[in-house]
Amino acid sequence: MRISHHSEQGCKVRVEDEDDLWALAQVIRPGVIVKMFGHRRDQTTGTREGGRSKEAERKAMWLTILTESTEYAAFSDALRVTGIIIEADFDQGSHHTHSIEERSEVELLWEDMMPVEDVELLQRASTEGAKARVLMAVVESDEIILYEVTRNGLRESTTFTMRGGGKRHGDSSNARTIFFDDA
Repeated sequence: MRISHHSEQGCKVRVEDEDDLWALAQVIRPGVIVKMFGHRRDQTTGTREGGRSKEAERKAMWLTILTESTEYAAFSDALRVTGIIIEADFDQGSHHTHSIEERSEVELLWEDMMPVEDVELLQRASTEGAKARVLMAVVESDEIILYEVTRNGLRESTTFTMRGGGKRHGDSSNARTIFFDDA
């Protein structure tokens, strides 16, 4: 995570990896204001009262929402933040969901001051993000699985397998040795 701006009331961050999503999921709680660039269809383009035309072009704009809830599953590729739009070109008062992913730029604001524990967590996320990754290998008789050790658990990254379909022709007695030499 890269913190590009910090004040007593909030900060602006850029998400650099999946671990940053976990950190943001910890600090974005109901009542936190989240500003992010997004897309929205104009409410006034509908044919019925309060409706929207599906053919209407989505407009890109900065959307500011007051967080009501968040959804994050470990090792997912996005953090979903749902709330009421409090600042935008149109649709103020409507619900919106920001989907925060890698490379997203997000501004977070608290009503009073940013809690000290949130500042510390985001600072830790920004400094630990640059550290080297730790890999763990699990070796079985016909398979090797690599896991990345992260702050919030293990993430499976790559699998090498000797298994294959069909019959083996010729001498396969050294297939296991060749497999482990190649992996």
